Amino acid sequence: MPLVGLLSRHGSVIRAAILHNTTLVHLDADTLDRQPLYTQIYPATVRHKDHHHYWVECPFGPALLSQEKNLPPLTVGQNLSVQISREAFFDTAENELKAPHVSRKLAPEISRWDQILPHLIDLDTLLIDDSELMIKVRQYCKTKYPHLPLQLVHHNLFEDYGLEEVWASLEFPTVQFPGGSLHIEITAAAILIDINGTGKAEEINQNALEPLAQHLIWRNLSGSTLVEFVNHGQGQHRPYLLEVLRDRLGKISPPFIVHGFTKLGFLELSREKRRNPLHHRKVF
Repeated sequence: MPLVGLLSRHGSVIRAAILHNTTLVHLDADTLDRQPLYTQIYPATVRHKDHHHYWVECPFGPALLSQEKNLPPLTVGQNLSVQISREAFFDTAENELKAPHVSRKLAPEISRWDQILPHLIDLDTLLIDDSELMIKVRQYCKTKYPHLPLQLVHHNLFEDYGLEEVWASLEFPTVQFPGGSLHIEITAAAILIDINGTGKAEEINQNALEPLAQHLIWRNLSGSTLVEFVNHGQGQHRPYLLEVLRDRLGKISPPFIVHGFTKLGFLELSREKRRNPLHHRKVF
């Protein structure tokens, strides 16, 4: 079955999608030339030591470097190369961006294109609707994926494939699904998701599973997450809810860990923070 990738330019935003036949299997976006990017390597200078951490100055600004095991200590003024291990995240409590985390343990960089299209190597074809974008992607694929067919089109790919409505839904906290809705609230401490609807609680909760998984993945949410199902998912279908979400969310990288239900009835999820969530990237 064909696996088609889309790169669609929307002003300064690159929107990416992968379709398996007509089914949307991946969605992401980023702004052009956003820095710093996860896994990118930068020169740095040590400016200050704070307990077991160092503050280092990079071309994009300050970053936090831990004193990593099996590596020698650093001195103020020392120059070194560091790699972004966690992008800068917006702190809703302090209303500002927290500095990115960096590491001295350098691994191969992951390009912008492989980040927003993680299955690039598996695509049967890649469609691009902007000539400037085409030049950049072609230059990268020429050495990394020389056998991947690239095709330039002159119309909005997200409109052609009916993805504009899906894209628009990512901007708002409330997501509608048959028989109900889920509301996503992002706080400084955790992500809270409330599921509501009319009818049988079991049916509403089952209908919510796919849009819940989709928006967790498409919005690239991470950290601690609490989900409140209708009637707290009480009853014999709790194991089913856990099984479906573990299967759906455990295959992405980094995966979500589905911890189970708390005594108050909330479903606990967690995911390592690496890349900026979608709503931090100024894509809307």
